[in-house]
Amino acid sequence: MTRDDEKVWPFAVLPLDEQTDQHRREIRFLVKAHEAGHRAYTFGAGDYGATARDGRSGAIIRRGRNRWAVAVGGDGQEYPATYYDDFDSAAEAVLRWLHGQGDRPM
Repeated sequence: MTRDDEKVWPFAVLPLDEQTDQHRREIRFLVKAHEAGHRAYTFGAGDYGATARDGRSGAIIRRGRNRWAVAVGGDGQEYPATYYDDFDSAAEAVLRWLHGQGDRPM
């Protein structure tokens, strides 16, 4: 299921000299997910997600200035969100989930 506000990677981004460190972290997640063969996208106001071919999916949802919730699911099952204080850790948790590593991110 896709959302009306999804923007699937690759898409145009700010020029490098206008990107913040956070922009670069977000782009790095999209690139890694896309290069691994996942459908990577952004949605909402600064939220990111990806879906693997096997149906696993994960989302990184902004929950304040420096806090992100990671929500994962697949095969008709969704797990409670796990919270992270930095985007890179949230991104790695989603990528591990999409690659089938572990039952769910902790």
